[in-house]
Amino acid sequence: MQKAETIILKNQIIYGKNSNLRIASENDAEFILELRLNPLLNKFIGKTDPSIEKQKKWIKNSFENECDFHFIIENKNAEPTGTIAIYDINYEKSTAEWGRWITKLNTPITVSIESAILLLHFG
Repeated sequence: MQKAETIILKNQIIYGKNSNLRIASENDAEFILELRLNPLLNKFIGKTDPSIEKQKKWIKNSFENECDFHFIIENKNAEPTGTIAIYDINYEKSTAEWGRWITKLNTPITVSIESAILLLHFG
């Protein structure tokens, strides 16, 4: 994939019936840390540094990586409800991994499931 194509893809919103996906920006650092540092949500993820600045740098690096699409899940009111990603993309082999899937407590199951479907359709 060409760099220009990646930039175009990273500036689009993926629309669903109950939720939308948009690429994470540095402005989302606090929200992402809130999810990742919540002991009720982080049982199965690696240790996260609580530094906002480090999170912003990680988001910036992810955005610049053409093999990494880190999304914010939003409800239809554009309120963030979680994160999900497709990464380690190998364009030649048509393979990738998906994960970084964390949603706020009490997020409707329809939003959570749809986010995974939207991501897989995107990939």
